[in-house]
Amino acid sequence: MLLRPDVPVSTQSDPGELCLAVWQCPWPPTSRNLAAPMKVRRIADHRRAFLTWEGPLRDDLGRCRMVEKGVYRPRLIRETLWLVEFGDGSLAGEARLERCGEGDLWTLTVDAAGR
Repeated sequence: MLLRPDVPVSTQSDPGELCLAVWQCPWPPTSRNLAAPMKVRRIADHRRAFLTWEGPLRDDLGRCRMVEKGVYRPRLIRETLWLVEFGDGSLAGEARLERCGEGDLWTLTVDAAGR
């Protein structure tokens, strides 16, 4: 599942609670928008309860809405590189998240199936 403005993948951040690693996208992460690499920002991990949540963000920070949902498989998770396979939906294919230096900016590249 992808939430706008976030791209989540699972990670263990708090003992006993599975959380989502989240990247904030400048626009919806659709196959059309991802024809070229997209710069995304890694933000704080989110609890699994946010998988299906949509609505306003606290402190008037905007809104969150579901853009797409589906199945993913982590292929490789490292400090500076994540490889993930999306199994269905319009983003079906391999996604690569690569950290840009030391900050919170990453590059998202999707090799969508059938493109």
